[in-house]
Amino acid sequence: DREIALFFADGTAPPPKKFQSSDFPESEDSVKRLIDAGRYRVAIRMCRQLIEENNKSDGDKIKLGHCIRSHLAVCHFRLGEYEEAREVVINGSDSNNNKTVPPPFSSFESQPFNLHVMRCELAHYLGDNDEAVRAFFQLRERITRDKEGTSSSSSSSKQTLKQLSIINEKIVSYLILGSKLRLALHIASKAAAAAKQSSLICAKILLKMGDVKRARKKVEEYAKEKSFPLSSSSSLKTNEKKEYSKERAQLTEMRALLLTADSRFEDAHKILSPLIDSGFASMDAINNYAICSLFTNKIAVAIQSLEECVREDPFQGLNMAIVQNLVSLYDLCSLRNRKAVLRKLVDRYASDSVAEACRRLSLW
Repeated sequence: DREIALFFADGTAPPPKKFQSSDFPESEDSVKRLIDAGRYRVAIRMCRQLIEENNKSDGDKIKLGHCIRSHLAVCHFRLGEYEEAREVVINGSDSNNNKTVPPPFSSFESQPFNLHVMRCELAHYLGDNDEAVRAFFQLRERITRDKEGTSSSSSSSKQTLKQLSIINEKIVSYLILGSKLRLALHIASKAAAAAKQSSLICAKILLKMGDVKRARKKVEEYAKEKSFPLSSSSSLKTNEKKEYSKERAQLTEMRALLLTADSRFEDAHKILSPLIDSGFASMDAINNYAICSLFTNKIAVAIQSLEECVREDPFQGLNMAIVQNLVSLYDLCSLRNRKAVLRKLVDRYASDSVAEACRRLSLW
């Protein structure tokens, strides 16, 4: 399509990732690759085929059955099909009544960790956020109890610590969604020793509480803790440089948020600008930069920054937040032609979940 080609700087549009089941051997690894590419519909079809084969096979039905069920639930989650996800997670079957093997609650230990996480998250997506928080507390208690007696240096212990960290992050995020900010702050503070970004997590919660002064103090504590002794990261090894730059980027993003909380959009725009150019900016930072540009009467810069994000990587850049912001800016400036091109880009490159959400919200 000529319009899509012209959108990209060199006039050459990258080919779309159009996957069909026939492009992959039917395997769990192929399902993972399809999910990573955002091709959930094709992944669902392959999961159903694998379920049928698994039910007929004489192999390890329990392990493969749980894995397929986990992937199938992920696909429905990403597509916003929560009732279907519930059927898969709770009852072990999808809308086509394809039963996975084994029964859903055969053994806690035999089920993948992310399946337990999805079971907890289901309550939130079905309208009961408090129940989701309770479920995560119960999951944390169960995993903590199982951890007792294991060596702290063993690989299983390290995996458990990682799982507990994920659960704590989920609890904090759902408490924030439920406006239980003080409890979220308490849990985030208790997890400070284990979480590298604890100070920034606490700062974000304090900012949501409207306590800008304490949030700023937490941010500066984080900066002091990391120390950032170098004015340039040129003498660092490649892997150290990446981590160093990532941490500095997160610190800059948080400082920009503090400035916007004080309505200092011009100052926030100035400190975000070099971060955007560095290549270490997150999608949230790019969105915040666009918002700051809008509040400082730089609408063209706001549009350009979001479009550039899409040009650099249309597969990752066309997430829901960026698409919605671009649609709003195009509508504000009456740029109907560019909005039409954006729709084509979404259809061509965005994940199935983004494309379906756009249709549900009637963005076009």
